[in-house]
Amino acid sequence: MKWFDFWSRKKPHQNVPEQPASVVWRLEMHGPADPRQLSDEQVAADAFFKERFDRFVAPMVDTHFYSNIVGVKHPNRDGSRRSTLIRKCEVLDFLTIEAEPDNPVDVKAVAVKTQDGLQLGYLPARTAHEIYSDLGKAEFNWIGVFVRANRHPETNHAVGAVIVLARMMPDLTAAFVAKSEG
Repeated sequence: MKWFDFWSRKKPHQNVPEQPASVVWRLEMHGPADPRQLSDEQVAADAFFKERFDRFVAPMVDTHFYSNIVGVKHPNRDGSRRSTLIRKCEVLDFLTIEAEPDNPVDVKAVAVKTQDGLQLGYLPARTAHEIYSDLGKAEFNWIGVFVRANRHPETNHAVGAVIVLARMMPDLTAAFVAKSEG
């Protein structure tokens, strides 16, 4: 099945028991956008991402899924604008996933940052809570891979982003870092 074929399938509210609810939720909430709502250029960019990700990153990960970056409208502590930082990201940029236990809004908040440590935003609460317990474990390493910026239809400003969250095993993490540097 191609990555975008799930849009043509019946949705769970149509009483078709095709997949477990958690899988359907991830596809609908975090999957690639409906190709009918994207420009030809965006569809081509998503296909490019999917091909490169499957070729170079997916063989080194335990599991992966799509997610959004939220909280983009808030400024960073240093005054930088997250939307500006997102516009500077390129397809397949690697992102850091960090727990923020001192966050005043959510003690299980998970920040998404560039490799330089600049914050792009947060994972949605439900996703953050799912992976939060893994973030402190030595046997797992979560990374983010930039897919594309979500843009406002009228102003074209970045209002969020789509990433792939990938959980790597420790022995694969060293190989992944070496491959990305080489």
